Amino acid sequence: ELAALSVAFLGVLFFWHRGKDEKSLTNESVIGLVYVLSCALGLILIAKNPRIEASGIDLLKGNILYTTTSDLILLSIMTVVILPLHILLFKEFLFVSFDRETAHTTKLRTNLYEFILYLTIGITVALCMRVGGILFVFGSLVIPPLIGLILIRRIGFVFLFSVIAAVVSAVSGIFLSYFLDLPSTPAILCIYGLVFILVSFCASIFK
Repeated sequence: ELAALSVAFLGVLFFWHRGKDEKSLTNESVIGLVYVLSCALGLILIAKNPRIEASGIDLLKGNILYTTTSDLILLSIMTVVILPLHILLFKEFLFVSFDRETAHTTKLRTNLYEFILYLTIGITVALCMRVGGILFVFGSLVIPPLIGLILIRRIGFVFLFSVIAAVVSAVSGIFLSYFLDLPSTPAILCIYGLVFILVSFCASIFK
């Protein structure tokens, strides 16, 4: 865990420092590049060390049904610390994320808020990967927000619908995996995809 948090912190420093300069590449494209290369490197390390093959597979696909009490306690502590901070600094985080230049001209401490934002996200992702695995965390970061954006454009409601979509899909996927004897994480991700397709279809009809 300490190693994972250390790597996450280095990643936070990289994206935070990069975000202060104007670049031709967007942060989203660089994040995608780093994600692909990190997964490839992880698979190479697993292949070169057969003793950690099982745990490496769990890291990729997750093992939600075997979550321990200590995992839940750790995630609860993280939520109690980080969630109120994001609620308290919601407007500042939103401002520096969508219009950093204007935020800087208003004397807002953009570097500080960006660092706090990246740091809290990095810690959250690192700890959640320990429980849910890479696929589950990455899918949960991407698909529910897309569902929210399809339904509505107001950013506050996008967050709300994203959380609702994630919770409903996760619960449905776990029940599906239990009754049909399926791996939990792929089942949840398939439910994500199904909800996304249904919402997109309905939005195109009623648009």
